[in-house]
Amino acid sequence: MDTENDVGREDERNGKSAPKDDPACDPQQIDDVQCRMRGIAKQAEYNAQFKDLLVKAKADYEQARQDYRQKRHDSQLKVQDLRHQVKQLTERLRCKIEQEKVVRCIDKAFLQVVEELDACQKGDGCCCREDECQFDTDVSGVTQDKLDEELVKRISKYQQWTDAAQACFTRLVGEPAALEVRVAARKADIDGISAALMADPATTDLKTVYAKALVADREVRRVWNGFDDIGDFVDCLCSTLNCWTNGCKAVSELTGARAVLECKLEAGRDRCIRLETKTVEEILVIYDKNWAKDHRQGEWDRHTKHDHDGHDHDGHDHDGYDHNGRDCGCGRRSGDGNGAVDEVSGSNDGESSLA
Repeated sequence: MDTENDVGREDERNGKSAPKDDPACDPQQIDDVQCRMRGIAKQAEYNAQFKDLLVKAKADYEQARQDYRQKRHDSQLKVQDLRHQVKQLTERLRCKIEQEKVVRCIDKAFLQVVEELDACQKGDGCCCREDECQFDTDVSGVTQDKLDEELVKRISKYQQWTDAAQACFTRLVGEPAALEVRVAARKADIDGISAALMADPATTDLKTVYAKALVADREVRRVWNGFDDIGDFVDCLCSTLNCWTNGCKAVSELTGARAVLECKLEAGRDRCIRLETKTVEEILVIYDKNWAKDHRQGEWDRHTKHDHDGHDHDGHDHDGYDHNGRDCGCGRRSGDGNGAVDEVSGSNDGESSLA
């Protein structure tokens, strides 16, 4: 029985190369198309979660810019007046507290607490981190055996960054209204301190009122939430929206790429299972595809070499004689068909001859 190498060597002797799979009939191409389609479907499924949110975010961005500009303008004079009021109240309270040492001790305690508060309140200003807005969507170096180790972890990290940017944007959109609330709250604090100074000194704890005045002064200074001017807020709003958008785009692309790689991994496993469980069938499929046609053509060529009158192309009869009655190599002697054929001499007169 011919082996694959025997067939290959025979093809080489006949001037033919060993047949290869026709790319047009390669099932792997079907797998590739199906995997790409699965990737597109997964990407579309992810995009559907954020499509409407991003459309709304665009409108919110425009509205937030306008609202913040207006609220900041309306609050500017109010904040200046609050700073002036709390400064006056603080000076009056220092004068009312008879012991200067008590004032100095309260000031030191206030600074100590503020130092700890500053460490806790690092969220003032832009809440979007620039280092968490750099997204790499190149998957050329990701292999199937490192799918979970590399790609899945990257998607998870980028999704966390994207969610943080979305939360930051939501917070910024609400900043104009929050600014108005903070200004009103600071005014209420200062009004309460002013009212305490007007109350009966015998029932008023001046140390407590003084501490409240120090806190109120700090809160008035922080009323802008870390944004020095309108431009700072708008820049933060814009960069945050871009970060959120780019994050969604990156995770979408990587989600599609992950689906493609997972699909190809499944296809490879299915192929292995098919080869293991249907080994004989696969052998015959490859044979029928690559060599069966050539072998059938060879049989046809051998049959068509014979003439229609019973002679082949060399002039041999099918009974082993040529047209001249000569032996065709079948172990028989040619004759004229009328007499007995001598198996040794080749004469037809019935007499044997050793010559």
